[in-house]
Amino acid sequence: MFTTDLPFEEDYVYPSKVDYSALAESIVSGRTNAHDKVRAIYAWLCKNIAYDTTYTIYHADECYAARRGVCLAYSELFYHLAKCVGIKSRVIVGPSKDHKGVIDLRGHAWVYVYIDGKGMLLDPTWGAGSVTNGEFRHNKYIWSWYDVDPQLMIMTHFPKDSKYQFLDSPITYEEFKMMIPTSAEWAIHKFDINRLFHLARRGRLELPQVHGGTEGPIVELLEFPLHRNLKVGRSYTFRIKIVDRRYNIYLKNFRKIVELNEWQDEGDGVYYLRYTVKERASVEIVCRNINSNELHYILLYADPDSLKEQLENDKDNPLRRSEFKHVGNLMYWEWSAAGISPESLAQIIREQRIEALPLFCTDTGETLRIVDVPMHHKLKAGQSYTFRFYPTGDNNWALIEHGNGGDTSKIWHHVTERSSDGMLSITITPKKIGAMYLSFCEENRAYYASLVYDIVP
Repeated sequence: MFTTDLPFEEDYVYPSKVDYSALAESIVSGRTNAHDKVRAIYAWLCKNIAYDTTYTIYHADECYAARRGVCLAYSELFYHLAKCVGIKSRVIVGPSKDHKGVIDLRGHAWVYVYIDGKGMLLDPTWGAGSVTNGEFRHNKYIWSWYDVDPQLMIMTHFPKDSKYQFLDSPITYEEFKMMIPTSAEWAIHKFDINRLFHLARRGRLELPQVHGGTEGPIVELLEFPLHRNLKVGRSYTFRIKIVDRRYNIYLKNFRKIVELNEWQDEGDGVYYLRYTVKERASVEIVCRNINSNELHYILLYADPDSLKEQLENDKDNPLRRSEFKHVGNLMYWEWSAAGISPESLAQIIREQRIEALPLFCTDTGETLRIVDVPMHHKLKAGQSYTFRFYPTGDNNWALIEHGNGGDTSKIWHHVTERSSDGMLSITITPKKIGAMYLSFCEENRAYYASLVYDIVP
């Protein structure tokens, strides 16, 4: 729950002809505080109401009678049940975004609960289950969409009234459209939601798929790659804490399986693995119940070539048009992996009249998420330039100037300025005529270039 100064205001709810008092009292029986009552009503809805795939049941009374309804019916039924036991709630409506990033322009409905100066957001419809190929299936784990952090909710739920975002700085609808689609399972696994929100707001991420357990959290996700496409030959860090001791954890990369006894045990249930991707196949973090061998996926990373193939096969990709054939270093897969979509890159090329982009080193392209870097391949000595980006690991970064010809000396500009949400930034004025590399150092070894520029007079 979150503290709110927003006074609670009743809103119109479609009138009901049903007295829900007896049902509500039976649902909350034995529960004395408001929080437990809210939890009980939410659980009853998720377990007893199915989604109406015919899209004909929109209100509480019909929903209760048929035991099915659309999102508005779920939310209205919650409102009536909660009101019977003295809980203040409000139905919130607005566009929503699914896990693929598709925005439902028909709109969605969810619930805001107010208890003694504190608020709670929940979505009993999404908690209940999902529709696949026209068939509704109940969720095994219903708590993903209960008591959702406002910073997580806004990534998929955009209220028509911005005050119900419950954010210190509300986002715009344009920002909502560009933010990553994500899942409330991130909160179940104790991932830093504030960090996730700020990363998503500043640059598009392509997170791995995350899944919850059936009864509760199995692991806490402490450290892991934030991009869903991993590269063969690159090393990545995974650090998890096992919460449910009934499960063993292992990493799977096609034929390669790394069992838990091969991870580094750091104590208190925390395990660490530094893994180099071996196969051109998905990378999966999987948990297995030691008693029943029941499997659950925790993290799922896509096949390393899937994003590249998707972009190359996308007929609507603007960068495939003839107007961009002249542009040098047009490696739109790498730029997209670094957070600049083909649409954004096309606009930048047009507006800045770019003839050649910086060279993206293909073996290190996913080490950063770009916020703002010079987009021309050639930079002028004596002119100042700003670089702002999020590193995808804990590496050291530097801009390194190399001279031309026999000038073998280098000028190092170490990137040390870091914002509270992890963004690195530096403003420099190149001096040497030659090449300049935006580079990272992995595990105290040599520096590896991610972006390469030519410095000209």
